[in-house]
Amino acid sequence: MSDFNPSYGSWKTVIVKSFDGVAEMDITAMVFEVQIIQSMGSPLYRGSLRVLDTVGLLENKGFKIRGEESLELVLETKDLKESRGPNGLVEIRAQVISVENVDVTENGTGVTYTLQWISESSYKVGKRRVRAPFKDRKASDVVEAIFKKYFYRLSKVRRSGDNEIVPFGATKYQMAGTDGRHFYLQPTEGDLRCLIPNMDPTGAMKFLANRSYSKDSPSCSFRFFETIDGYFYVTDEFLVKRGTENNQIVEEFSFNPLNSMDPSLPEMSTNTFRTFKIPSRVDTASDMRSGAYKNEVHEIDLTRRRAVVKSFDYLDNAKYFDMSGQRVKPKEGRHSPEFIRDTFTEENTKRFIVYKDYYDQSGPTLRSNQYFTEIIQNQSMYASHLMNTMVTATITGRMDLRPGNLISVRVPSFKVQTNPESPYNEQLSGNYLIYSVGSSFKENILNTTLTLIKYDWSGSYEPKRGSV
Repeated sequence: MSDFNPSYGSWKTVIVKSFDGVAEMDITAMVFEVQIIQSMGSPLYRGSLRVLDTVGLLENKGFKIRGEESLELVLETKDLKESRGPNGLVEIRAQVISVENVDVTENGTGVTYTLQWISESSYKVGKRRVRAPFKDRKASDVVEAIFKKYFYRLSKVRRSGDNEIVPFGATKYQMAGTDGRHFYLQPTEGDLRCLIPNMDPTGAMKFLANRSYSKDSPSCSFRFFETIDGYFYVTDEFLVKRGTENNQIVEEFSFNPLNSMDPSLPEMSTNTFRTFKIPSRVDTASDMRSGAYKNEVHEIDLTRRRAVVKSFDYLDNAKYFDMSGQRVKPKEGRHSPEFIRDTFTEENTKRFIVYKDYYDQSGPTLRSNQYFTEIIQNQSMYASHLMNTMVTATITGRMDLRPGNLISVRVPSFKVQTNPESPYNEQLSGNYLIYSVGSSFKENILNTTLTLIKYDWSGSYEPKRGSV
């Protein structure tokens, strides 16, 4: 425990290598800030280095930074939570893509600038293009084929060392040639016929995610994103189930602005948020624009020469998974049912058009069911409710937290008089998905900023004891 220091975070090594691999330079002493950003909303993770350069690396004839260099970054923490390497070390291989914000120092003896970088694997993938037709194949099969060809060779993990349960029949792959990185792939339903015309591989993944459907995931929220630990092509339901069915993954956190840094209380130091902010509590105008409570799809059936209107009502039709992993009908949340029915009407409902040439229950046509109507109606409605329950939180340390992790948060009741038997805020307490993680290393301090999201607004889910 002598090495325990939840606030400590620094870079041990920063090495920049030339494009041809012939020259390299250790710039560890020149870096004064490191930032890393990972998000469920981004197909790659990225970061930046702030550099104080007094040796002229931007003009140096022997070794010149041009925005084409590879980067080896070794980070160190002392909160004893990082599991990827020994002694709290995190190793990152990246590619410098730009040099920005060049500014002369006050004494005129050097310059400061920012090196923006992305993960090495995503940089290599970004140089390629997918130009291929796919006929009568599941979207998940196409994803697997693209990943194997453009990202990494894959081998199935028959049984992971931590006995991880992988829900919904998804597959956990080991990515060949990496240090323990994995790829999670959730299966889809329905056979696609599509042409991917000149997209980069990550763009192709987003293209497929918008066309992926699974009855196990009524939200139709397929996402493709990268973290330091690997890649995911899954839905929010998968991430919630992965957390609740593998109870050791669900850590418990609490919010206390007067966080104790007593080293004899390690869990209090590393599992307490210093800030907990709600950017938007309620936005009725946004709910109306987004189709959060009512939407309508006009299906233009090209083969049968007919048009069908399909309405979707949140109170009557929505049945998404809450953050305990249970599929439930809508509870009373941001708005009362009476207000919803009075405000979100047929006249102001959000409308979409689908041109249909595929099979459904009415009989065969040119191709199998593409589920476009179901995807559009559920994606727009679910996303609106999910992103409107967004929280930003900060914590000291915790380089181990990743987008897609499920955590449990206890938030106190914000009022003078509280009930000792119910001291927590029922709306804000409960399980959250980590949507994004921002890690900032500066002056040997690691600060972590999290964006948290949850679907259900009322009630709170209590995980089993001993889940930390």
